[in-house]
Amino acid sequence: MIPRELLDYLEQVDFDGNGGLYLESFSWDNDELILIIEINSGTDEIENKKWKVKTQNLRKHRVDTEWGQSIKIFENHFLLSDFKEVQTTLYFSGQTSNPDRIFTELYRKHKERFGDWIPFEFYLNKGTDLVTLLCSPNGLLGQGPKDILKVYAEVIEANGLKSNYVLDRDDRGQIQRDV
Repeated sequence: MIPRELLDYLEQVDFDGNGGLYLESFSWDNDELILIIEINSGTDEIENKKWKVKTQNLRKHRVDTEWGQSIKIFENHFLLSDFKEVQTTLYFSGQTSNPDRIFTELYRKHKERFGDWIPFEFYLNKGTDLVTLLCSPNGLLGQGPKDILKVYAEVIEANGLKSNYVLDRDDRGQIQRDV
């Protein structure tokens, strides 16, 4: 959890010009990720500060060293899908005359919904070239959180292919069955 004192401080700062948040450094101490965050208001009127933030129970991380101007806490966000959503496998079936178009639409939809936060190929089948796979009459398109794979299913269905989810699993790996 982000310290309340840090969040309160950010609420009172109105960043000016070159001000913002910056990850000055990060390090590991056993299993804890330790972040040193510099806050520069961009003005002499508000004192610049540094904060040391220690993580607990970190299961996944991505460190970004770009300047920012806020910290947001989400209960629901696609970056949390690995931990909060049912995991599944997405298969497709049918024939397409234009697998290149489907590939392009998958890529565009991915970038539109997930930007660079999730690499395009992360949840897709890595066993073969995606365009080659889409030339097949059926195949495994991807594995991962169902909410993310639904985005891909919408694209393939809009292009005349059928989608099918198999082996939905909860966060403990238990298979979910439709009742």
